[in-house]
Amino acid sequence: MPVPLAMWDLAQCDPKRCSGRKLARLGCLRELRVQQRWAGVALTPNATETISPKDFDVLRSNGLAVVDCSWNRLDDVPFAKLHSAAPRLLPWLVAANPVNYGKPCKLTCAEALAGGLYIAGYRDAAEELMNKFKWGHGFISLNRDLLESYMKCKTSEEVIETQNAWLTQGGPSAGPKRDMFPPSESDSDEDDDESSSDEDDGLPPLQQNLNHSRFGIERSGNNFRNRFNESEDDESEDDESEDDETVDITRRVADL
Repeated sequence: MPVPLAMWDLAQCDPKRCSGRKLARLGCLRELRVQQRWAGVALTPNATETISPKDFDVLRSNGLAVVDCSWNRLDDVPFAKLHSAAPRLLPWLVAANPVNYGKPCKLTCAEALAGGLYIAGYRDAAEELMNKFKWGHGFISLNRDLLESYMKCKTSEEVIETQNAWLTQGGPSAGPKRDMFPPSESDSDEDDDESSSDEDDGLPPLQQNLNHSRFGIERSGNNFRNRFNESEDDESEDDESEDDETVDITRRVADL
């Protein structure tokens, strides 16, 4: 891996289902303690700019980190104590993990790291990371067009412009059938689940999934705020799940 990877593990998730823990077991990243400073880029909602290709050199020299926590316990995360030299937000991306497949922004740690790597210019490293999971190639195929567009930007501001243009122009007129989506299961592989067949082969492209979640864009001057209104069934499913999912570091992009 050309980029050092790390995560702050807040021990909120089932270690057997945690995508970040799996990457740690495989030697792909190192775990950080709370209050341990990270010298590279960190994906965090406390950031004021998005990750972009201008972060290429910082990632190569000092790496990329993410926060491993549960979606259901965000209020317990001490973000102010998770220090990094270059805090960054992720732009809008769609999850491909089985728990939140097709939902905007609800990424696992592995997906967040892969998204950051790809946008900064490390396409091969992002694909290598996602290959650790049987559903991983779905994240790249689902978001490839948008990831390529982000990677062609030069600055954080251009990334935001690309995101907003995609959201205002990219929705299809009709969405896919419900049975096109894989069944809900653990968001990462069990260690002993080597015989499982891939369930995400032939995933539809990103634009066919945009209206799986309903969203609106409110415009005020140059500020955009994305609203993602998910169904009650989706919300109740999330409440019952204790699977690990990385922090919603994408939604704050719209406030910049």
